[in-house]
Amino acid sequence: MAIPADKRYYYKLKAAQLYYIENRRQKDITDILHISKPTLIALLKEAVDEGIVHIEIRNLKNSQLFFELESQLRNALNIDDVLIAKRDKAENISHSLCALLAQHLATILKPKLKIGFGWGRTLSVLSSFLEPQRNIYELQLIPLMGQPERNAGSNMASNSLCDIIAQKYQRCSVDYFSLPLILRSNVNTKQLKELPDVQEILNKMDDLDMAIVGIDSDPKTSTFLFTEQVGVEFLDELISKGVVGNICSHFININGDIVNTSLDERIMAITPQQLKRIPQVIGVAGGSDKVRSIIGGAKTGIFNMLITDEITAQEILKTLDS
Repeated sequence: MAIPADKRYYYKLKAAQLYYIENRRQKDITDILHISKPTLIALLKEAVDEGIVHIEIRNLKNSQLFFELESQLRNALNIDDVLIAKRDKAENISHSLCALLAQHLATILKPKLKIGFGWGRTLSVLSSFLEPQRNIYELQLIPLMGQPERNAGSNMASNSLCDIIAQKYQRCSVDYFSLPLILRSNVNTKQLKELPDVQEILNKMDDLDMAIVGIDSDPKTSTFLFTEQVGVEFLDELISKGVVGNICSHFININGDIVNTSLDERIMAITPQQLKRIPQVIGVAGGSDKVRSIIGGAKTGIFNMLITDEITAQEILKTLDS
């Protein structure tokens, strides 16, 4: 039965007093007021919404934290979570991002998780910040992409990244992706994908608990175009189609659409559809050249958590407001 307006206001005050001031349990309050738990929750929410209760979070240690900026960016990009690193002018952005990612992983990793890894310059330094954890064991690490043609860093490729990270924990396994990232044009792609060892790793991508992916920049500064000998014609194709970046070598525009390209059939990587089915996908990226690719990537729904830096976060918000 609905509570009359004047009585409801009294109940809000009473419930707020009991809950926030006297620290009573919700069950005790429902017994005192003779109301259901859903009604109590609704009353407490209304008390906050109407200003009867004012909740203030104070950073008493005055430390360099970005709660408000994280909240703004989380809402602006419509994703589940955002973590923001302080950008030190004397430090590489990748180092700041991977230090924060390593801290996050130290709190969320559990034994026997199945984790997929993308690639890129940013993720290539992750292993430097991961502390060995004896209580984390039997992780199954899956490269999400084939080998790039030119490896611009020893830890940049998916296979290498998984191999090095596996050494930080106990009894981990790596399923290596033995094919190149881009197959040659004269290769029968369909036949290769049907090989038993290739099928096995592609199927494992359907059963991941988590994935960690880099977000590549626009075509002019793209890591993909730096490592792959694809030619000027392909660069022109990406620019003409409004590509702002790529995730696991799937190209995107600012509106969050996956852009079809002439290389699609030859790319050996997890699909966007597979990425969207993974419970947690962490996108890691920072820098002015990543602003539009982060925005487009968030709109695709491929990643639901972002790790970036304070300056990039502010630039994203300005771009979205413009």
